[in-house]
Amino acid sequence: MHQQLFCQVINNIFGRKTTFFTSVLAIAIFATACTSTPETSSVIQPSIAQSPASTTSKAGEEQATITMAVIPWQVSSEQEKKLQPLADYLSKTLKRPFKFQITKDYETAIDLLVKQKVDIAYLAPTSYIEAHRRDPKVEPLVAQINKETKRPWYTAVIIANKESGIKTLKDLKGKRFAFVTKLSTSGYVVPTVHFQEIGINPERDFKSVIFAGSHDKAKQALVNGEVDAIADDRRSYTDCRTITATC
Repeated sequence: MHQQLFCQVINNIFGRKTTFFTSVLAIAIFATACTSTPETSSVIQPSIAQSPASTTSKAGEEQATITMAVIPWQVSSEQEKKLQPLADYLSKTLKRPFKFQITKDYETAIDLLVKQKVDIAYLAPTSYIEAHRRDPKVEPLVAQINKETKRPWYTAVIIANKESGIKTLKDLKGKRFAFVTKLSTSGYVVPTVHFQEIGINPERDFKSVIFAGSHDKAKQALVNGEVDAIADDRRSYTDCRTITATC
């Protein structure tokens, strides 16, 4: 994404500081089988030269691959590049093949975990709750630590194009708006709750509302001028500032 982005954070939505606002690594404790990968997902295969993919157990059988579903937060190719070193590290450390499966959307990651088609999954808070609702055997293992706050939570923000004239949340009325997905905590749930608290009804008050599908696609819609503002997490604003100093 190399286009110039003129944006500004309109509001930080802090919400309640509980573990609900952490990203979680979830596992279905019954999921042990290795299964085929749907064509709709992007898979990061462990390096055969560096990983123990060819190692065998004492019985002479090949070690089963551990597969982790990952919700999309960037363009697939960029996300794969960032995750590949971790896939190689885990393969080496665990002494068995490890691969990430970047799904096309949040719903697919949930489905793969609940239906036992992957062993573990990296989910957002809301998508974890949905997975646990569908199957109580899905349990959280770890939560990521935010690099900025050093805490297991992050901040939802509303980002607007400076050209749109939006200065406050009230200015969003009559504007085009993009959420990420209804399963995104920072990209939908927290902003929606805050809108309700200040008397804004997105369906009634916004000119149009779209669901971009991922955080990166929401930001791209803002860059392309398809929307005037988006709901996102603060990391996206940091990314915005790396693109242009005018954010």
